[in-house]
Amino acid sequence: MVDEKKVRYDEVFRKQASYNFRMDQMFKDMNNLVTEKRTDNEQAQYQMIIARHRQDMQDEIYRGDNDTTNYVLYKTLFDQLQATQETTATYFDEKRDLDYIMEQIQKATEILNRKRN
Repeated sequence: MVDEKKVRYDEVFRKQASYNFRMDQMFKDMNNLVTEKRTDNEQAQYQMIIARHRQDMQDEIYRGDNDTTNYVLYKTLFDQLQATQETTATYFDEKRDLDYIMEQIQKATEILNRKRN
């Protein structure tokens, strides 16, 4: 019985270590998504890749273990990551709109300055 528990704990520990490593990589990817300049298409692709990794991990947890109590924290992290991705997507949409408006204002300012001179 003790050996069975030890094997079970070792298995859970290995899985959690693997999930922690993969989550760390997803957080780095999220940071890179925001901090590096990308086209709209690249941002969408990057978001899709992160979402796919998140979904794969969720599926792996729920598919592989009948007892998911050892992974409750990951569900919370996945939910937060999903919410962050949705917020980030909205941010990028709003920033693109703002950039367009600022560009139009700049063009209008240049036209007014030319007319004045």
